[in-house]
Amino acid sequence: MKPYIFALAVLVVPLLSRAYSNPRDSINDVIYEFDELSYRWDQIAEALEVYEGLGAYCINAQFRTEVEQVLDQVHYFDRKLYDQLVELDRMGASNHELKTTIHQIREFETEYDLPSFRKYLRQECGERKELEREKKRIQNEMGEEGYDGQVSVVEIMTYKYVHHVTKLIDHIRSHIHHLQRKAKL
Repeated sequence: MKPYIFALAVLVVPLLSRAYSNPRDSINDVIYEFDELSYRWDQIAEALEVYEGLGAYCINAQFRTEVEQVLDQVHYFDRKLYDQLVELDRMGASNHELKTTIHQIREFETEYDLPSFRKYLRQECGERKELEREKKRIQNEMGEEGYDGQVSVVEIMTYKYVHHVTKLIDHIRSHIHHLQRKAKL
C-alpha cells in the first residue's frame, strides 16, 4: 500500500466511523454532531455563495468532495434527528415547535437532498462553463448581457439556492436547541 493511501485511510476512516456510528445514539449525541456539521456547512456555504466558490466546486474535485461529504453527513444526522423527533411526537410530546421542526427536516430531506444539490450545482457549473467560454465575446457588452452581468446572475442564483439550504439547516439547529432547552432532552 502506498504511503499516501495509507495516510488518507488513517485520516478518513475514524471520521466516517464516528459519523456513521451507532444508529441508537442519544438525541444529545445526534444534536452535538448535527451542530458540528452545520457549523462546518456554514463555512462551506460562505465559500459557495460567490462566483469564485462555485468555480472551485466545479473545477476542484477535492473541494467538491468535501462539500458533498459534509452535506451528506448533515443529512445523515438530520434523518436521525427526524426519526427521534417523530418518535417524541408519537409519544405525545407534540407541540408547535416540534411539528415545525419535523416539517422543516422533511422539506430539507426531500427538496434539498444530496442528489438535488448535485443536480442544481451541475447546472450552475454548466452555466459557468458556458459563460467562461463566451467571456471574450461578451466582455465588452453592457448590463445583464455582458460578462459581469452574467456573472452576477449565476452568482445570485447559486447564492439563493445555497442560502436556502443554509437557512433550513440553521432553522433546524435553532429549533432543536430550543426544544432541547425546553424539554431538557
